[in-house]
Amino acid sequence: MEKSPTVDPAAGAGCGAGIARIAVFRGPGGDADRIEITAENGVCGRGQGRCAIAALQAHPKLVLGRSPFEAESIYDDVAAAGGDTAGGLDMAVWDLAGRLLSRPASALLGRRYRARVPACASFSGAQPPVGFRMWRLDARCSDDLGRAFHCGLRHTAANLEEGLAAGAQLENRALAFWQSPLPESDAAGYRRLRAELAIPIAAAGDCGSDALIRDLVQSKSVDLVVSPIERVGLTGLRRLAYYCWLFCVRLAVECSGSSVSISAALSAAACFPPVTNAIAAPPPFIVMPADCHAAAQLDRDGMLAVADLPGLGCETAPLAGAPDIVLGELP
Repeated sequence: MEKSPTVDPAAGAGCGAGIARIAVFRGPGGDADRIEITAENGVCGRGQGRCAIAALQAHPKLVLGRSPFEAESIYDDVAAAGGDTAGGLDMAVWDLAGRLLSRPASALLGRRYRARVPACASFSGAQPPVGFRMWRLDARCSDDLGRAFHCGLRHTAANLEEGLAAGAQLENRALAFWQSPLPESDAAGYRRLRAELAIPIAAAGDCGSDALIRDLVQSKSVDLVVSPIERVGLTGLRRLAYYCWLFCVRLAVECSGSSVSISAALSAAACFPPVTNAIAAPPPFIVMPADCHAAAQLDRDGMLAVADLPGLGCETAPLAGAPDIVLGELP
């Protein structure tokens, strides 16, 4: 698929928009790292998730000195050098690009199809959280919960035989979807499950976006993809959205529940094209922890509004304390 930048990459040259500094605040895991990138004129963009720090330390000019309007090229170059996508760094680049132009990141990603996005609560308790209209149970589905609520399930069977047996028991529980029923390397198993079960089957892209598209999306072996934004970033979701549209696979976003990850997930989901032209085409949704702060911002339909503020639209205070890693410096 041919790619073309939304904004002219040369727009940042000579106007203080080149990336001058990268600061990384390490979290308890790679997906929890917080990234702050600063342009030559002092404007900052922030993200959370993977940042391919080893690749950046070895090759800092993969990012330093470049325009944030080269977001897709930076994403590809960092992935090629580090062997994996850097979703958190990508968030920060898009946030910076939007702030430099005083425009929402969703306006730079493409057409904005929706101003509100349904929220799905990820939980493992006995009762679904209040305020949400969608839920994903991260445990085996109990009889009471499976029959009482329209609910998704995340549970991986040990093998295909166990998956088929579990699916036969789950079919009478009106599940919204079954996520990761098998290891995603078992593409043939996914095709078998989708052919024999009425439950919508979902994948998360644990095998990587390329393998996900090649083995599960193009073959229509899944009905839904739930992609983690801390891993794939806005650029990865933007690309995945068009493959999912082409093969009529619904796309959702999972995030950690932090302010910046929720804002990024909403910005991305706002631009996913509808999977069909039907009037009641199912919208994308974002999956978040049930106890995250955004639960208080849900409207009565269980939706979150997409921000119209510059960048990701997340007005957070500067990150506290000294960063663990700094590359480059401000003039």
